[in-house]
Amino acid sequence: MWRRRIIGIEMGSSSVKVVELLLGAGRRKTIGRTALLQGTGELGEFLKGELKLKPSDPIHVGFPSEKVAVHPVSLPFEKPSRVLQTLPYELEGDLPFSPEEMVVGYIPTGVKWDGQNQFLAFAVPVEAVEENLRGLKALGLDPRVLEPELVALARLAGEGISGAPPSFALLDMGSSKTNLVLCRDGSPVYMRCIPSQWEGEGESISPELTREIERTFRSVTFRGEASWPRAIYVCGGIVENEKAWTILKGLWDTPVEPMRISMMAGGRICISAEIPQYRFCIALGLALHGTDGKGVSNLRTGIFEYRPGLGAMKKKVALGTASILLGLATGLAWLEAEVDVRQRKLDALQKETRAIFRKAFPEVTQIVDPVLQMQRLLEEKKARHLTLLAQDPKTTVIELLRELSVKEQARTLRITELDLTGDSINIRGEATSYDVIEKAKNHWSASSMIESVEVKNAKKNPKSNLWDFQCTAKRKTS
Repeated sequence: MWRRRIIGIEMGSSSVKVVELLLGAGRRKTIGRTALLQGTGELGEFLKGELKLKPSDPIHVGFPSEKVAVHPVSLPFEKPSRVLQTLPYELEGDLPFSPEEMVVGYIPTGVKWDGQNQFLAFAVPVEAVEENLRGLKALGLDPRVLEPELVALARLAGEGISGAPPSFALLDMGSSKTNLVLCRDGSPVYMRCIPSQWEGEGESISPELTREIERTFRSVTFRGEASWPRAIYVCGGIVENEKAWTILKGLWDTPVEPMRISMMAGGRICISAEIPQYRFCIALGLALHGTDGKGVSNLRTGIFEYRPGLGAMKKKVALGTASILLGLATGLAWLEAEVDVRQRKLDALQKETRAIFRKAFPEVTQIVDPVLQMQRLLEEKKARHLTLLAQDPKTTVIELLRELSVKEQARTLRITELDLTGDSINIRGEATSYDVIEKAKNHWSASSMIESVEVKNAKKNPKSNLWDFQCTAKRKTS
């Protein structure tokens, strides 16, 4: 007897696959009813008629991964809340949209390098997530989990595949795109979506797609992210096409096999022999969300993510709600006041932190997490100063500062930044007048350590009434 069930739905570009996953005692899992639907029109009828869907049944939905951007990320911590808070800042420079325009998630790879936890982070534009939710709402569906198909495919590797070698690849070859996941020691270490259909001329496999798959294998192997797969497991409609399947199996020396649900979770998932297993692998991966307790990949937005069967428990819920409200009534006013006070203190502290950050680092235009950004910027400055101190002892920062000091103009000129890169010296500072800058330039030009000096920029600051200047110099090397 199964204790509960989860419905996994893969909303493909040409078809919809549905899997009913039954969870029994212990770790026993059984595939119940399945459906391969040619569009969304039959989905509602199947859920209500065949599955007799209840309000308490969780629905996990996967959407196509063409708009999903995947990047490997290294972080010194692994707490989900901290990882999710940091990911938008980490991915910002690699994506064409701002942190406010993306929804992020991640999958842990189980690998640590130099004390850093390695993650496969992914981001989806908020627009794409909201568009999928609107489409599901129009079908009368309010999913508990919404995630890309690519992530569901990667989850199958984490569940364990019976008989798989240490290095293997998973391919989901569909009518409009191919999802690819490379795995090492049972964990996904690389994944991408190739926006190319598998079917070429005469129902043969597309040569452009096979070249792109091989290019990916070689590229990832060259970068050391994973080794060339020793086995390739394939799911999707290509398995049914005899001509394309024969071509695919002969492309590489690596064995190519159809992916079967009976291989998943160490062979602990029961499934009827009549079901075409390679068709429902992604839907199964969606249904398995949350059963492994790994990663945060649910992109579902809304007020409540989990809703037990309130419709079937109306009386109990009503009585429980009344009791809770009665118990909280006396302390509600105090709680609101306390929350308001603490929120004001927090807002003031955050405002003060941002002000300190802006004053210390005026060159930074966008602030996401001022504490984390400040830590990184200070580490960069420290590394730069250590590099400078490791230069030729004759031209160390201390020696140059002493040489560049203009003692008779100490009150009229101040050096704010000194950057030594090879033979080049970049000087920034402020002076009370332009004549002071010219005198300082002449003083520096006469130095035995400096070959030439040039004033690159000098402009009066109306706020401080001082002249901000920049000079470039070349040090003598002999």
